[in-house]
Amino acid sequence: MNIRDVLEALQSPVKGLDDSEVRTRLERYGPNELRREKQISPLRIFAEQFKEISIIILLAATFLSFVLGETVDALVILAIVFACAILGFPQEHPAERSLEALKKVAALICEKKDRKSENHG
Repeated sequence: MNIRDVLEALQSPVKGLDDSEVRTRLERYGPNELRREKQISPLRIFAEQFKEISIIILLAATFLSFVLGETVDALVILAIVFACAILGFPQEHPAERSLEALKKVAALICEKKDRKSENHG
């Protein structure tokens, strides 16, 4: 869409909104901000490694091995499950931190553009 179409679709005048329209839209839609999500703790990231279907199947096999008296097999499977979780954690933890950093950068860019438009408006 071009700028004029966007302004028309949003019912926004070219020169900007007057104070009463700003208040009305703030009440109706809330502030124009990115939602802040709770950061996921490293412990939760580690625990979520056990939600994978393959891990759940291995945990079921571990339980079944214990029930059948195959303790050595159960311990080996359990070691594999924990190895998978330990190997998966270092991949997801930095990814979560990178995502949070990208959100902060996006917020800063939006704030900068907002201040720039206020100075020129």
